Amino acid sequence: MAGENFVSISGNLTRDPNLQFTAGGQSYVQLGLAHNARYFKDGAWVDRQVSFFDVTVWGDLAVNCAESLRRGLRVRVVGRLEYRTWEKDGESFSKVSIVADDVAPSLHFATALVAKAGRATVEAASNGAAPTSGK
Repeated sequence: MAGENFVSISGNLTRDPNLQFTAGGQSYVQLGLAHNARYFKDGAWVDRQVSFFDVTVWGDLAVNCAESLRRGLRVRVVGRLEYRTWEKDGESFSKVSIVADDVAPSLHFATALVAKAGRATVEAASNGAAPTSGK
């Protein structure tokens, strides 16, 4: 589609997801993602500079992330870029972040047991209860 932006990136989580709620009760988490590209040169792996990204996850996906993901886990994020600007103390700031449409653990270096989350899990979390397995 014309005018749409799309990003797909993989990297390691820099902090545990912390499930939070807006004043209106919408669930969200803020993820930190570190992406470190490597390449092979002269018989050895060379690390490029690490890039850090802030990722916002909303709704049921946020609840599932908070329940399933932990710091250090390699994940793949699909979403869109969001550009924000603001002023503080007369100084202008801007930031590009990612709003996630989907987040998944990378199975390159890990295994996962996938379980379908029940609706009760999401509803309980939005009422302030700790997330459960949804089984």
